[in-house]
Amino acid sequence: MIKKRGSRKYTIGALIWGVLVLVATLVPGRDPETMDTARKYGIDKIGHFILFAVLTFLVIKMYEERSLKVNFWMTSFALITLGVLTELAQNHIANRVMDTYDLAANILGIVVIVFLVKRK
Repeated sequence: MIKKRGSRKYTIGALIWGVLVLVATLVPGRDPETMDTARKYGIDKIGHFILFAVLTFLVIKMYEERSLKVNFWMTSFALITLGVLTELAQNHIANRVMDTYDLAANILGIVVIVFLVKRK
């Protein structure tokens, strides 16, 4: 008898979004003036929040999709570690700088989604 495999849409989505997060945070910046404008108006903070919020949501749904119990502490720790490492790496990338407010936006995106999902 052949077992029916469940959907893997969240797993695939988490992998694709994870790559997007790495590209968005680690590709060298193009123009320092554009970066300054984005920072001035907080646009980059919104981007960091959204990137990590969506990634957190997809990872949690990936666990559920695979019928695994979600360990919110470990998931949060792993994603916050990713946020910290990407910010630290930016010090070594052209036209990028580590920004504690970007890191705060990363963490806030993670925490908000974990809080909302756990509340259900």
